[in-house]
Amino acid sequence: MSDITFDELEMDEFGLNGDAYEDAYDDDSAFDMEGYDDESTSAAQRRQRAQELARRRRILRAKAMRRGPSPTRALEASKLPVARAAVAAVRSVGLESKIQDDMLRSSIEAQNRRMARSELATVAGVVGSQAQIALQNRITELQNPYVRAILASAPLFLLSPRKRGTGATSFLTDPRFIGTAAALALAFAGDRLNKSASVKKVRLLGPSTIAPAGASAFRGDGLDSGGVPVPGKTVLFTSSDPAIAQIDPTTGVVRGLAKGDVFITATVEGVTETVFLQVAEKVVK
Repeated sequence: MSDITFDELEMDEFGLNGDAYEDAYDDDSAFDMEGYDDESTSAAQRRQRAQELARRRRILRAKAMRRGPSPTRALEASKLPVARAAVAAVRSVGLESKIQDDMLRSSIEAQNRRMARSELATVAGVVGSQAQIALQNRITELQNPYVRAILASAPLFLLSPRKRGTGATSFLTDPRFIGTAAALALAFAGDRLNKSASVKKVRLLGPSTIAPAGASAFRGDGLDSGGVPVPGKTVLFTSSDPAIAQIDPTTGVVRGLAKGDVFITATVEGVTETVFLQVAEKVVK
């Protein structure tokens, strides 16, 4: 390496300009280069020269430490926090973007599940309503208004609604709870109204003649003052002569036992209606 290159490296290393560098090495009384060359320089002189160079390097290092780091290194050091902050910002943006994508994907999946369960609840509601209509005359429990209300609101529990609040607020604002409570409230109100309606007359329908050993059925309904059937009322059937015609007191099924004439009576809450029934070989339709 040439002397010029070595000097430049030292100046850059210690942050000295040209004048400072010359001042550090400008000491003619302490070191004189004249009279020395590579061939004639003795070992003692080379050691003296090396010691002098080491001393001057120490002087340069001390001056550099007093003056601080070189402007180039200081500039590079000042850029490091900015670069690190930029890298951290890029990573943060990427992480936030990934989190947002995951949240959006989860929201879409939850919405799809809610839609699928809503469709299933709609189908179950239609089927349940039709089943009540078709079986209400065969299953006596379906005539209970509270049972019908519970069955009507059962499909609501197939839903998967969003949570609204926490604790009691979440429970009270749940559509499943609201729908079930409303159905039961309507059933209670309807039951009270039906029970409060009084029976003014009885409608009794059935055959006028039956054959001996034949069977048929009567139907009785309690009617209000406007002629509208009052639901939930118990009808009691009786025969004036059970030896001629026997009738089931609750179902109204009548059987002919012998020829003759009887009266069939239907009673609802003390209100009665009576019709004539003849047991004969020739049945009048």
